[in-house]
Amino acid sequence: MPTFYDRFVECAERRPNNIAVEIQNPDGLESYSYAEVRRMAESFGGWLLANGMPPGERIAILADNHPRWVAAYLGTIAAGGTAVPLDTAYHADQIAKLLRDSGTSLLVCDAKHWEIAREAVAGSEVQIVLTDSALRPDRRAGAPVSTHSGRSPEHTSGLLTTLDALFNQQYPNFSPVPRAPDDIASLLYTSGTTADPKGVMLTHANLLGEADAVFAWAHLGPEDAILGVLPLFHVLSQMANLLLPLVAGARAVFLSTLNTTELLKALRDRRVTAFAVVPQFFYLIHDRIFKDVVQKGALVRSAFRLMRSVTVFSRSVGLNPGRLFFGKVHALFGTQMRYLVTGGSRFDPQIARDFYSLGIDVLQAYGLTETSGGAFVNVENEVVIGSVGKPLKGVEAKILDPQSAGYEEPATGEILIRGQIVMKGYWNRPAATAEVLKAGWLYTGDLGYFDADGNLFITGRKKDVIILSNGKNVYPEEIEAHYLQSRFIKEICVMGMEGTAGTDKLYAVIVPNFEVLRQRKVVNAKEVIRFDVESLSAKLASTKRIS
Repeated sequence: MPTFYDRFVECAERRPNNIAVEIQNPDGLESYSYAEVRRMAESFGGWLLANGMPPGERIAILADNHPRWVAAYLGTIAAGGTAVPLDTAYHADQIAKLLRDSGTSLLVCDAKHWEIAREAVAGSEVQIVLTDSALRPDRRAGAPVSTHSGRSPEHTSGLLTTLDALFNQQYPNFSPVPRAPDDIASLLYTSGTTADPKGVMLTHANLLGEADAVFAWAHLGPEDAILGVLPLFHVLSQMANLLLPLVAGARAVFLSTLNTTELLKALRDRRVTAFAVVPQFFYLIHDRIFKDVVQKGALVRSAFRLMRSVTVFSRSVGLNPGRLFFGKVHALFGTQMRYLVTGGSRFDPQIARDFYSLGIDVLQAYGLTETSGGAFVNVENEVVIGSVGKPLKGVEAKILDPQSAGYEEPATGEILIRGQIVMKGYWNRPAATAEVLKAGWLYTGDLGYFDADGNLFITGRKKDVIILSNGKNVYPEEIEAHYLQSRFIKEICVMGMEGTAGTDKLYAVIVPNFEVLRQRKVVNAKEVIRFDVESLSAKLASTKRIS
């Protein structure tokens, strides 16, 4: 069975001069062709093998998104190793804990994280390879830069070598190390800050299974560009911004500086065709659109509402005038955009409806680190708002022990997933693995239900369930989502409070949306919110209403 790296090499041989990876810097663009990325990866991989790295050896990466991060990851896999991407927000003690747990022998880091890396490896046998110790002003090879300590990294203890030094070495006879489908390609940590960090073992079969499942849903090829703003240690980013583009022959685009200006510039200038990101980024763009409308005159606001209503009606009969009505809004995402995907956390259905009314589909997806990324996703022009869609090809799912919370309420239970995308297990955690992997099924710990068409709706987490004295199960996330329909509520936390026998009730802590209250010139905020809460409560079963 080929590996992820083998598929990348196929693309590099077919189109060696196509751009594989580029990073947008405030002062310019840094681009690398497939041939260049392959050369960098194989220089690193060749060096690992020349230094006797055995198959399966763990190589950790602690760096911001950059083509060199990609080269280190690819080189590790090409040499038969296991890549261990680390969260760049972790402190040195947390990094040290994960290095020990994974048995890492080598840490690749950039200059920005040099001091943390050096502190993390102190007293261990782990050595460091620095990604960017010798960069010219155009960020390619050249004069050395200094670390935060003011000393050149080449003269700092703990440093073994630099990628620049390795890129100057040639390994013309390099050949990727063959690996079995069940061998571990990547080790991703899900809880590195706890006393018991869990490393998710993703095999070569997992990675290619995920790629094949996504390609059955989306048609991506050399003409596509996928923008990545999430850090590459995040499973969504590793899947959407590394795995998929590099096995499809597409272009992966990264940002060196993350802000709204740079994001919109990349969407506009880099001919991006696919953008997968957590909901927060869509919220930022949504706020920008609707704040701009609020500042317009009454006539413009009325026309805006009318065109949205016409768009919603038109879409119900198979037409979409959104691009015609809201050309400037569509232009924010660039003229080539084909796929807008969100996942990683709950996506506010009202935000989804707002985008839909502008003629824009934001495709909500669902997956876990334990499923190699995505497992469910909506389909373009068939979006079911509030749902995460149907399973990807090759993915099976079912609801364990579904139970209804009341009359006409959907039967909800734990979501179980099976397929080639499901992890091998947790690294050195047999008990934790046995707890979630049973007879090939992954017990996700998430709760949900399927509608009649097979679309999955997530209602909460198993551990967050509130069990009332009458035996009814109540899921806070579902109730919170219902009350968040009030534009005057910014945040809400639902909890159960025990009373006398049979009188337990639900209560909530509410954070008002002061910005909306100010815009509406609301003085008696408490009464306005109370009215909204009571109105929304009337639409819920009595067991789900907050007091």
